[in-house]
Amino acid sequence: MRFLYFLIAVTLLLTNCTNNLKAPSVVIPQDSMIQIIAEMHVADAMVFSQKFQNNPKKINSEKFYSAILLKHNINDSIFEENLNYLSCDTAQFKIVYDKVIELLNVMQANIMSQDTTVKK
Repeated sequence: MRFLYFLIAVTLLLTNCTNNLKAPSVVIPQDSMIQIIAEMHVADAMVFSQKFQNNPKKINSEKFYSAILLKHNINDSIFEENLNYLSCDTAQFKIVYDKVIELLNVMQANIMSQDTTVKK
């Protein structure tokens, strides 16, 4: 998760958010962007969980991020371009992140309900 926060912070600092900012060459649909960001947060949670921290074969977030982008048929530069563009519109960025949080809450609720079903 630290890497994603770092990526967002750097993106915000380095991006020149002017009216001259061009739209991305390939626009990732909002629903896909929400899914990708949510999956990246889940990957971060896995990487920083105690189970993976004690694993001698350290797994890093970048490998998960690459796999997530590959799953969605998006390369790093297209994702970064879309994230840069999105970060210039703070209102839209907030909407996207609110939906990311909603999705993560639904995922967590599904896992919790499966967990209680298994324990019965």
